[in-house]
Amino acid sequence: MAILTVGSAFGSRFELYAHEIMAEAFGISTGIIAALAAGGRPEGLNEQEAIAHDVASALVKGHVVPASTYNQAVKVLGQNETGELIFLISGYCLIATVLNGFDMPAPESNG
Repeated sequence: MAILTVGSAFGSRFELYAHEIMAEAFGISTGIIAALAAGGRPEGLNEQEAIAHDVASALVKGHVVPASTYNQAVKVLGQNETGELIFLISGYCLIATVLNGFDMPAPESNG
């Protein structure tokens, strides 16, 4: 959820390509993947998925994570896991920037 949210916000073609494949492998529905890749907040997310998306969405917009969102993340994920989520989002923002800096395309699809 978080990485697709980041990839979409940055328009990082390779990041979206790679993590759409991973999301599908983990059983995430194609509708949810498509909504995330298009920059939306998909319906049908479980509580963990929803809070990961909400935290990522705030951060990629350059905003402070609202206290209510942060507190919900801690409640749902745990304190350490919320910290890990924030670091993950930050790392993928960096990766997306580097990929975009070199205009890294997604591989051509054969089907």
